[in-house]
Amino acid sequence: GMQAQIEASEFPWLCANAKIDGKTIDNVQPYIIKEYQGFKVAVLGLVTARTAVTGNPDNIGGISFENEVEVAAKLVPALKKKADIVIALVHMGIYEDAAMGSKRLAAEVPGIALVVDGHTHTRLEAPVMVTNKVTGKDVAIVQARQWGLYLGKADLKFQRGEVTALDWSAVPVNVKKRKEVDGERVHYFVDKEIKEDPALLALLKPYNDQVETVLSEVIGSADGPFINDKTREMETALGDIVADSQLWYMRKMGFDIDFAFQNGGGIRATLGSGEIKKKTVYEVLPFDNSICVVSLKGSEVIALFDQTPATIGHGAMPQVSDGVSFTINAATGKVENLLVGNQPVDPAKIYKIALNSYLAAGGDGYKVFKQRV
Repeated sequence: GMQAQIEASEFPWLCANAKIDGKTIDNVQPYIIKEYQGFKVAVLGLVTARTAVTGNPDNIGGISFENEVEVAAKLVPALKKKADIVIALVHMGIYEDAAMGSKRLAAEVPGIALVVDGHTHTRLEAPVMVTNKVTGKDVAIVQARQWGLYLGKADLKFQRGEVTALDWSAVPVNVKKRKEVDGERVHYFVDKEIKEDPALLALLKPYNDQVETVLSEVIGSADGPFINDKTREMETALGDIVADSQLWYMRKMGFDIDFAFQNGGGIRATLGSGEIKKKTVYEVLPFDNSICVVSLKGSEVIALFDQTPATIGHGAMPQVSDGVSFTINAATGKVENLLVGNQPVDPAKIYKIALNSYLAAGGDGYKVFKQRV
């Protein structure tokens, strides 16, 4: 669990707005003060309050996620008295909508010198600058994609508590790209190669060899790539494959399934062209979920899809199996023309749905699945 991970960590865990019974989680600090020669830096931790919706209900039971902006607005003035500058280390995300994520934090809470963000896996070549509504000054947001593929480096200069200069870069860590050379695929480093640690490699090799033996098995092929870029915004071919595979498997296992339902946020990588290995499946679907069967009345199925307009741009965006179709009316914000099995939904009928265990537990805000019959 989390406490075991904290105990094994050689760094502090920060989060000011995740609470249990109104108190900060055990062994998690709301902030730290870093002392340097001649100045102090306060680092404030925050997590998106939407974790209450997107987090796995089995993992976040008993934890409340307070409004990030309200918590920061109370803490930052106090931290400004303890340190020369305040840096917000957050997991909130960068969105086009300025009323969401770290843009909202930077715009509404005065006194933050820099926002170091995560969550949306955004690789920034330059900081996102947001004007604070109170001070009228620009606040920089930085993010360095995901998984340690890039090392974010921010050189910050300040005077009398005000940022005077910022130099930001996202440094590739042995990131490779692919190109065609004489009809063959060749991989090359985006930046200079960083030599791997031989002692660590030797330690990991036996485990890596065992895993590779299993995951290197070729299980199929794709004539072209199935892109993951829009899976949180619309129905995609990749989402269809995932949902169709769930439907196929559960029917093969003898279940009488009407359709499959998958959250777009559970799909994490593009399925490339060429050979498909078992490893690829784990890259596309990395979460340790199982497939469940949930039965809902037709009226609840209609309520399920009525949530769809609000999920656009979020992980809850549905991906559905063959035979399911619907139209989102942008003007009314409602779902129309909903079909299951190519037929209108019967409010009185019981429908059997294949879905992952995260959704079955009510994850991504789909509490309707907990009303199963």
